[in-house]
Amino acid sequence: MLGKKIKDLRKKINLSQQELAERLDISPSTVGMYEQGRRTPDEDMLQQIASVFDISVEELAAGESVAAVSGSDAYKPQDSWHESGAPAFFQKEIKDSGKKDLGQSLGRFKEKLSGAFSRSAGGEDIYSLMGSNVFTDELMREYLPHDAYDALQETKKKGRELARNYANDIAAAISKWAIEKGATHYCHWFQPLTESTAEKHESLYGMKDGKAVVEFSGKQLIKGETDASSFPSGGLRVTFEARGYTSWDCTSPVFIREDEDGTKTLCIPTAFCSYTGQALDKKTPLLRSMEALNRQALRVLRALGDERVESVFPTVGSEQEYFLLEKHLYDMRPDIAITGRALFGAPPSKGQELGDSYYATISERVSSFMQELNIELWKLGVIAKTQHNEAAPSQYELALQYNTANIAADHNQLAMEMLKKVAVRHDMECLLHEKPFEL
Repeated sequence: MLGKKIKDLRKKINLSQQELAERLDISPSTVGMYEQGRRTPDEDMLQQIASVFDISVEELAAGESVAAVSGSDAYKPQDSWHESGAPAFFQKEIKDSGKKDLGQSLGRFKEKLSGAFSRSAGGEDIYSLMGSNVFTDELMREYLPHDAYDALQETKKKGRELARNYANDIAAAISKWAIEKGATHYCHWFQPLTESTAEKHESLYGMKDGKAVVEFSGKQLIKGETDASSFPSGGLRVTFEARGYTSWDCTSPVFIREDEDGTKTLCIPTAFCSYTGQALDKKTPLLRSMEALNRQALRVLRALGDERVESVFPTVGSEQEYFLLEKHLYDMRPDIAITGRALFGAPPSKGQELGDSYYATISERVSSFMQELNIELWKLGVIAKTQHNEAAPSQYELALQYNTANIAADHNQLAMEMLKKVAVRHDMECLLHEKPFEL
């Protein structure tokens, strides 16, 4: 792939995206889009890029036709959208249809609109991307026996114990789906008291009679055991008694995390507690408080004569602020790299003197970062409804769609993980501290 080749060659000679952009006299965001395959350089630009890396155009574009590389068939918005703002291709469909059924034209319009969306998402169809790495309710119905699906719904809605035979059926269905998606390992994904997530990867495969077999049972799905001695525990127990247990949170969907190199890991959201049931994470208290709220709210509703409501649950729509820093500038500040915030230097301007940054036009480079971030989040079923410049320079915000409190918390953790991962791909570093430059 041309984009990967450009990225590898750039890193080989220790150039940042910013430095390569300066040599090519283009914006860093354009370099980023070349490397991601979201834009293709024309023949003149290919010559310039090859010159920077001291190789021939043929070596640079090896395996790709010049026509494909030059972007001669690149998507042009003006080809599809009329000056008035109405889709020109839809106007043509209606005009050409004459007395044809309008429904057919609308159907073709939807297909072409989907194609336009596809091009705007880096060549991928948004409809197929959304939740593509999540074991959704629709997939449960497809992969699970009817009785196992019904039992799981009873457990999720009413907290009933899940029988072992159903747990085995669910584990077999999840592992089948994950392996079809290309996963080789699974992990219990939990949130210890470290302000981040944790995971221990286990293989989905074993060996029997010299052949590979899938080894993932209901027991492995529901419970895991790990050494918790290195996790913060608030002094609940001494080191030699430090056993930690993970327990599947079946109300939060199982998902596959996909790395840039294509590695896929099945992630099972879990709570993390001690042998005696003491919470060692942030999910366990949340789930317990949600259950307490449900129990007491139902008690009040019953006292008021309402017998219809079966459950009460809180919803949350989280907002995540973050800063984006140039990678080469970040590397010059070990205090920021180690602590995630500045420990020395000139303090920022006070008040809102720099308020002109708030809601300002998003730069091309950051817009490119946000687009890739959205694509990664869409795969995980995480929807960022709002994104904008914040008050401070290089500060941004995204707001996630409202969801049940524990799922919203999981989505916020995934969003923070993806913010950091995608930033690195764009030669930037992401700071999640609310006020990293306040001394």
